[in-house]
Amino acid sequence: MQEVLIMLIVFSVPLAAILSGTYLKAQRLRAQAGPDPALRRQLEAMSQALERLTEENARLRRRVENLETIVTSYDWDTLGYRLREPEDPSAEEQAARLARRILNR
Repeated sequence: MQEVLIMLIVFSVPLAAILSGTYLKAQRLRAQAGPDPALRRQLEAMSQALERLTEENARLRRRVENLETIVTSYDWDTLGYRLREPEDPSAEEQAARLARRILNR
């Protein structure tokens, strides 16, 4: 019985070394291959979403600045502000035009 146990111990050391070497080689190859394609697609989608949100944030920031200029102007009533009609430009364009008009006074 002891002889069998000694033989198992003697042969298990090289077998463990071979298996661990193979595992390490597989891990190195996986690291060199780069990230998973699904992960890459998710990263690209998140990057595009971030870009869209950054653009929208900048657009909304400009709009708020224009509206702040208009509302804090001392002659808000003298601008002749009226409600938009269907043929008028968008609220954002109208706010930008009024802000420029106030700043140029």
